[in-house]
Amino acid sequence: MLGTIGALVALVTIEYATKQLLNQSLHSSVAARPASYVLIFGAFGSLAVGAVYSFGWAGLRSRGQELLDGLVPIETLDGPSDVLGAMRERQEVASVLGIDRTILNDLSAGVVILSPIIAGAIGAFIAR
Repeated sequence: MLGTIGALVALVTIEYATKQLLNQSLHSSVAARPASYVLIFGAFGSLAVGAVYSFGWAGLRSRGQELLDGLVPIETLDGPSDVLGAMRERQEVASVLGIDRTILNDLSAGVVILSPIIAGAIGAFIAR
């Protein structure tokens, strides 16, 4: 879902940059804005996607941690071998649930949310 929303923001940013270039080429006074507006537009879109994603990610992670604690409890363990076995099992379940990763890992996997900034930078340099 992160990739889809990031791609949507990238397309809207590219469309905005194209509209700015068209207005500049037609010497229209309707939207005579500097090219840096496209960068700000793309950065704001990326920031909004990142903020929405982080809130959802935090909620899913906390619920996943509760599920992990319910599936593999560690309060009733007796010996060291039990603890090691339970830790291995918790690690496997956490990996399956996807709660063993950090938000930076998820966002770096979804680099597409940075594409609006890149598209805005390209649009700013093309306009010159």
